Amino acid sequence: AMAGAIVQSASMGIPVFLDGVATVLAAIIAQTLAKNFNEYLIAVSTTCEDGQNLLLTENGLSTMLDLKMSLTAGEASLLGFNLLDAGIKALREMDSFGRVHFPLGDIK
Repeated sequence: AMAGAIVQSASMGIPVFLDGVATVLAAIIAQTLAKNFNEYLIAVSTTCEDGQNLLLTENGLSTMLDLKMSLTAGEASLLGFNLLDAGIKALREMDSFGRVHFPLGDIK
């Protein structure tokens, strides 16, 4: 079911957070069903579960966070959503130095 949800989400252009070994395994199964959607997979955090980092590396993925959580019931995904949201806001809303005009006399 998770593999199908991953394939469907990716086909709709919806990013998928991978949080733990079960979701990483589902993503590997999903890759056997459909190809070329790694850009929609976001591995959120490392865990203490054996083999997760090896599975991620073999599939060309790296994690956003290195929390080494022992239980993965979606806690890292909550942090990941907040980081993703902050990054999107910074990209869309934050002024660049080129758009901010400070007269040289005001900089101290």
